[in-house]
Order: sequence, then structure tokens, then C-alpha cells
Amino acid sequence: DPKAEVWGIPAKTGGSRAFCDRMNSWAQGEGQPGLGYIFWRKEGDKLEGAGPLAKNIGEERTEAIRLQLGLADGDAAFFVAGDPKKFVSFAGAARTRAGEELNLVDRERFELCWIVDFPFFEWNEEEKKIDFAHNPFSMPQGGIDALNGEDLLGIKAFQYDMVCNGFEIASGGIRNHLPETMVKAFETVGLDRATVEERFGGLYRAFQ
Repeated sequence: DPKAEVWGIPAKTGGSRAFCDRMNSWAQGEGQPGLGYIFWRKEGDKLEGAGPLAKNIGEERTEAIRLQLGLADGDAAFFVAGDPKKFVSFAGAARTRAGEELNLVDRERFELCWIVDFPFFEWNEEEKKIDFAHNPFSMPQGGIDALNGEDLLGIKAFQYDMVCNGFEIASGGIRNHLPETMVKAFETVGLDRATVEERFGGLYRAFQ
């Protein structure tokens, strides 16, 4: 499946079978088939990965994952796979669950970040067509030239969210203030100029 991806969730200090099994049981309670995991432990002088996934993918790949995620003895990693659109919410919940259970969340800090480069379009699998991913009235990065290009699903929007400790506290963007760009964007999702003028006439005429 070309849409399938595997996401890893590092869990510092979570490297025990009891904790990993508890996370797996929680995932099943959330309606998931389970939650794949690997945890690392010392066996003599050697650090090895344990768990069903480690047995299936082998020592070399297990070690490569550990290094990529920056994990060590006593740590674990959980994995979700498939179409990210279908599992992203669960993956976020799993990350939060692991962080809270392992006391990795610092309740005394405020962490801020900007979310940028939202996709402008997305593929509607049910209707087999392109749709707007978020705000249809935001400006596409690259303007009308991008809308006339071939990589429509690669276009980003001028939209921004500010997040504090995982919660959205502000959002904004650049309004699509160019009528021809606006019409082209709506034509891409199947609405012609006449429909745009009829449905969004006030906004369309305001930017003339």
C-alpha cells in the first residue's frame, strides 16, 4: 500500500514487558488491534531488543531503530502502521498516554510551537476527487502558478496555528485575496466560476 507508513513513539524508561503489555491492552480497549512495541534491556554485556517485533525484524533492524530514536537500556518504542489519516489521532493519544504514565510530561513548563505548512488540498477517497484540506479561503503557497501545476496535493497553504502544551491557542493565515486565484482553487475541487460568484459573491466582489 503506497499510503502505508510506520510511525514510532519513543518511550524513555518504558522498557519493561509489563508496561508494554499494559499499553497494548490499553490500545485494544481503544478499538485498535494492538500496539506493536520493542523494549531494550541488557543481556550480559550486550544491549538487545525484546518483544514480538524485535523477533520478527531481527537484530540489525532493531538496533537501527534504537539508534534512530535515541533510545538506551530500559527504554521502549511503540509503533503504529497504516494510512496516517486513519491512525494519527490514536498515535497522538498513545504518545500522551505513554508520556503521562512514565512521568515524562513536565507539568511546570509551557511549551509553545508554531504549526505551519498545512496541506492546501487532500484526496477524498470516497468521492475520488480533490478537496480542500482546511480553509478554502486561505492563500495557496505558490499562488495561481502552483494551482496550474501538476503536484496539487503537494501545495501548502499560508495557514498557521500556535500551540501551547498540545492545545491550540491561536490560528491565522493569509486570506486568498486574489479573485482569479480563488476561482482557480475552487475550480480544482469541482466548482466553476458561476458557482463561486453565487455562493461567495460578497467575498469575490470585495477583492475585485
